[in-house]
Amino acid sequence: MAYVSIGDMAQSFRFRQHNQQLKTTLAQLTDEVASGVQQDIGAALKGEFTSYSGLVASIARLDAYAQSANVTGTFLSVMQATLGTIQDQTAEFGATLISVRQDGDTAALDAAAQDGAQRFSAVVTALNTQAGGRYVFSGMDTATRPLTGPDEILTALSTAASGLSTAEEILTAVNGWFAAPAGAGGYGDLAYQGSDSPLAAQRVSDAVSVSAGVTANDERLRDMLQGLALSALVAKGMVPSDPALRAQLLDASGRQVMSASSALTSARTEVGVAEAAVSAARTRNSAERTSLETARLGMVAADPYDTSTALKAVQTQLETLYALTSRLSGMHLTDYL
Repeated sequence: MAYVSIGDMAQSFRFRQHNQQLKTTLAQLTDEVASGVQQDIGAALKGEFTSYSGLVASIARLDAYAQSANVTGTFLSVMQATLGTIQDQTAEFGATLISVRQDGDTAALDAAAQDGAQRFSAVVTALNTQAGGRYVFSGMDTATRPLTGPDEILTALSTAASGLSTAEEILTAVNGWFAAPAGAGGYGDLAYQGSDSPLAAQRVSDAVSVSAGVTANDERLRDMLQGLALSALVAKGMVPSDPALRAQLLDASGRQVMSASSALTSARTEVGVAEAAVSAARTRNSAERTSLETARLGMVAADPYDTSTALKAVQTQLETLYALTSRLSGMHLTDYL
């Protein structure tokens, strides 16, 4: 039998090549043991990618829904918390105003008016809240702050009531300003800066889209601001100083706030229904994703026994190669001359 000899450099190259191949195989098998998934997906599927690709696409779709549900859920949560804060701050205030007016204590009326002015500013600030860098109560225009500052609103409102001398006239003017249609120079033009369109419905599953339809231009919130603004006008001296007139305005303020606080319950219910829909969609999507992921992994799963056996064999080959390389590197021609 004839043998073909190779030079030292060629032999060294062969050893390095074999060493690299074994290391690559070792890394592949190690990953398969750790992940339980075959590295060569094509080989695992025997070239049949249709079903596998369908599962991957479905999982990606559910991941997109999960992201949408997270963003929408956070948005709704902030909206619900804000409405709750406003309702909590005003639930008893209306009754307090009416009670103070009936007592006829001028100092108490002044203190109540100041309290109303502070609550007005707090509600305006609350309605300008953000979630994830987006204004919650601006409708479609989430990049724009929904309301101007409380002082700007009161200045515009006082202009509408300027020169009026009776409570009835002032109440009519204030009501008209808050209810004025777009273009009439009222609340919708001078106070509210957001979009007239509510935020578009966000899809959170194949069958469910959720909308957060409450804006700072919602009638229920306008009514609350109107009631508090009456107290603020009195507190800041923007109406005649007649005690009887001021008492009438504070009484009207209290009744308006009480009515609006009750109406906020319906707004909170709407948001709560949307929150529940998002939560239910999350649960369904998560269960479906788990099922699909299990099916996907089943198609490309690495057999633990076979993979461990192959890994042990490669380790043995690599150790043998290292031992052989070490032995050959220690051989010298002079040892045999």
